[in-house]
Amino acid sequence: MRRYGKHCIYLIQNTFPAWKFVALPRMWQKIKLKKFLSDFGGEYATEDAGKIFADNSIDGVLIQTGERHHPALGIAAAKAGKHIFMEKPIAVTVEEALELEKAVRKSGVKYIIGLCYRLAPRSKIERKKLLPDPWIYLWTMQ
Repeated sequence: MRRYGKHCIYLIQNTFPAWKFVALPRMWQKIKLKKFLSDFGGEYATEDAGKIFADNSIDGVLIQTGERHHPALGIAAAKAGKHIFMEKPIAVTVEEALELEKAVRKSGVKYIIGLCYRLAPRSKIERKKLLPDPWIYLWTMQ
């Protein structure tokens, strides 16, 4: 996981303190893995996304693998009933994006697309100033 991935997990944990990090979906060098699990918590690491989707202790997933893998992982997560936080872009083709949308709607899970700094503290402060009580919002700040 690159620095931005760690930043996303940090922001999510600080925005939603009740959320708990459970699993890391790829195997790193043991030193990096141990440090990551120590810094952010977690119970295990696996290269098998299916294991994460089948884990009943996990309610939602952060999908940040690259747009070529986003649709398949998002569809599998939705079918498993996992809420999804997915980094942009969500797909390479419109058809893949529509398949993902269909799976998310059918499953009823919550789905959010991560935009740059959407959960960053400064973005939240500025958003409240501009839109104190929005019905819906999309936000990005660079």
